[in-house]
Amino acid sequence: MSFLELKIAYALDQAMEENIDICLSAERRFLEQHIGKWTGVFEKTLQRELMRPITATLACCYQNSWVRNLSFWN
Repeated sequence: MSFLELKIAYALDQAMEENIDICLSAERRFLEQHIGKWTGVFEKTLQRELMRPITATLACCYQNSWVRNLSFWN
């Protein structure tokens, strides 16, 4: 992700619109195909294994932040 962000910054500086679109598309696919696949399972595991209210709350916040990020990229 950091490499793609670097490429986007360079493309923005050079006004390379097509390259920006390609990098944004690659980021979106990465989030959907890799990170996005395990965040729900991670949240449920945290809620199940760590029954303390604060941990369940943090797990929900974590999941909500990923949902917002994925929504932004779609």
